[in-house]
Amino acid sequence: MGLIRDIKKLRCRLFNQLAGKDAVQVLQAANDNRGELAVLVIDVQQEFCDPSHRERRGNRRTVKISDRIASMMPAFRAAGIPVYAIYFDSSKRLRVRDVDWYKFRPEAGDICVAKNADSAFDGSDIKKILERNGHKTLLACGFNRSACVGKTVVDASIEGFNVLLLSDLVGNDNNNPHDRGWAKKDMKWFERYGVTSIRSSEALALLTPRKNAANTAAALLP
Repeated sequence: MGLIRDIKKLRCRLFNQLAGKDAVQVLQAANDNRGELAVLVIDVQQEFCDPSHRERRGNRRTVKISDRIASMMPAFRAAGIPVYAIYFDSSKRLRVRDVDWYKFRPEAGDICVAKNADSAFDGSDIKKILERNGHKTLLACGFNRSACVGKTVVDASIEGFNVLLLSDLVGNDNNNPHDRGWAKKDMKWFERYGVTSIRSSEALALLTPRKNAANTAAALLP
């Protein structure tokens, strides 16, 4: 498995160096086949985001970004883009209603996925679920950019998905570096694997509303 993964990583990096993906081009292409798009909301939980939580990992930035995520997701749903609410649960036995969501909460039609590792592609069945639902282009947001979000988006790209990071909807808690220098290092890491970035408002502007958004969400499989 390690050798196969190394080959995938090398192929991903070489392909993306040649392809030179652009976020706008990726979204415009996906907009012609809206069913391929999905949003991944990763680990927007009290433990990582709430400054008053006993772990003290949250900060002003995590609060602000969590608010922004909560306010932006209705627009993506209205545009017919399915939302995957991915949360960390080491036991993978926690009921969705008992998850320590912070600001953002999944709604009817969202797909909730528990993971027990940093990368959702290591700690859950997200790859199988996305493939079963035909989602090939992923918009990712949440926490932490230098850990769970970063590892998830890189792994997604290695597995052949088109991945765009919603740059204004990601951040780091107090257990991860959150200065501008580290943000630039993270972005270079993502770019090596073909992960591009775009602001959420710019992404939405490229996605024209879809009349049958509710029907699309209802047809998805968990």
